[in-house]
Amino acid sequence: MLNFHFSEISDRRRFYDLAAFDASAYGERDVSTEILARWWRAFPPGIRVAYDETGAILGAMSGWPLNEETYRAISSGRMHEDALTPASFDLSAGERPYWYISGLAIAPSVRSSARFLFAFLMDGLTALGAESRCATPDICAVAISREGERMLRRFGFAEIAESEHGTVFEKQSFRDARVVTPAERQVA
Repeated sequence: MLNFHFSEISDRRRFYDLAAFDASAYGERDVSTEILARWWRAFPPGIRVAYDETGAILGAMSGWPLNEETYRAISSGRMHEDALTPASFDLSAGERPYWYISGLAIAPSVRSSARFLFAFLMDGLTALGAESRCATPDICAVAISREGERMLRRFGFAEIAESEHGTVFEKQSFRDARVVTPAERQVA
């Protein structure tokens, strides 16, 4: 049985372990470690990591609160995540209704584990919901692979735009997030 736990990145060493894991998952398509570090320093809860019992990273999810203008630019495909800066983030103490998931990286050893994938995504979306401080945050993500597209669709995200970097998906009212069953996919 696979044992794992979730947490935020708590220190620089863990951040650089995550950056290496992230680069191995995305390669050239990933944002640079420097950009990711700026985002993390501006909003430390933005990165959630799943660790196994030995401390090895099994998966990582990063989500960032955006101001409305930036969210609209990202979700329409007009802006690439490389252009995000901490000034793009909504770091206010109030509601944060607009979110961008910039990364979902899963270790090859657990990619086929439905139990892990479900727990991993639900933990990330639940943490994001708590940080949003609003009932129905809008969430977008850009899928850069067919596997990523399938995962987002399975969790109720809908394709809303194309960009030169991938397919843009959006999920409104994530609190209704659930896995779409095979029968429902047949109907759609």
